[in-house]
This record gives sequence, C-alpha cells and structure tokens, in this order.
Amino acid sequence: MGQIITISIQIFNFLVWGGLIVVGFKFIKKTFEALDAIVEIKYILEEIKEKLD
Repeated sequence: MGQIITISIQIFNFLVWGGLIVVGFKFIKKTFEALDAIVEIKYILEEIKEKLD
C-alpha cells in the first residue's frame, strides 16, 4: 500500500515539474518574440526618421 502512494507522489511530482518546465520555455519563447518585435519596431521607426530627414 505504501509503495503505491510513493509511486503516485513521484508521478505527480514528475508531472508538476514537467509542466513548470514547459510553461517556463513558453514564457522564454514569448519574451524573445516580444524583444524581436521591439527591435523590428525600432528598425521601422529609424527608417521613417530617415525618410523624414
């Protein structure tokens, strides 16, 4: 009986950590996408500024 509970806890811990890792990677990916978008906006603004000069 105790062994079943231990295995259940280990599976639960594995799923929790797996979920946290997946969420973490998604967050990092979104952060890099946002940074990429900011760099692109900056580039576009510089182009507009050059055209206005």
